[in-house]
Amino acid sequence: MAPGGVIERFVADGGVAVIHVGGRFGDQQNVAPGGVGFARVRAHDEEFIVEASHPYFIGEGFGGVALSEQDFANWGSTDEGVLTNLPADATVLLRNSDGPSMAEYRYGEGRVIVSTLAFCWEGRPRSKGAPTTNLLRYAPFFLGSAATPAPTVTPTGTPTPTFTRALTPTRTPTRTRTATRTPTVTPTASYLVGDADNNGIVDEDDLFSLLAMLFGEIPEVIEADVNRDGRVTAADVPALLILLDAAGRR
Repeated sequence: MAPGGVIERFVADGGVAVIHVGGRFGDQQNVAPGGVGFARVRAHDEEFIVEASHPYFIGEGFGGVALSEQDFANWGSTDEGVLTNLPADATVLLRNSDGPSMAEYRYGEGRVIVSTLAFCWEGRPRSKGAPTTNLLRYAPFFLGSAATPAPTVTPTGTPTPTFTRALTPTRTPTRTRTATRTPTVTPTASYLVGDADNNGIVDEDDLFSLLAMLFGEIPEVIEADVNRDGRVTAADVPALLILLDAAGRR
């Protein structure tokens, strides 16, 4: 990461960056804003929870589940090394036998979550479990302080755009040869983009529903296709966050 680059400026201006670093070719410098580094001391297959009362581990306030150290064990290398040069006020969440492996901290007006963990690593099924789900759900709420998710915002009256899908007209032929065919037009189906929980409004609760769909916990609905590319994918998460920001609901 280039000091003063796009990511660093994004965080300094109030953004939240979630960064996971690894590598088998040596140490790396400046992997996260503020000069945080990575030391490839060795891989580890177990982690120790440092802040047991942290929301990420408790799972409360953002639709998560309670996590234990067992959830971070035996991923087939749970991490790839340790974090170095963390800010003095960083909150270390996890550590291995050699040093910190997951931490969060403020940077400018924004926040950073950085780790050496192998989240969603191909060929490591346990890396795609509850810790990953909790992280995806916790990260958007890491706004108020280093240990407290932002409160739920009461929806305002700002209108959210609706989109319609036109249905193809069906034509019913008459029984006479000479009569023209009269089209029977079915009314267009209207839906509220971003209303993943189908309650008639777009708010932060829809983010929970969208994440649940991505993890196969509940059926997908067309309202969750926020970027309107014809499918529900991880790309709809930032699209929903932009929609919430535009409506003043996050």
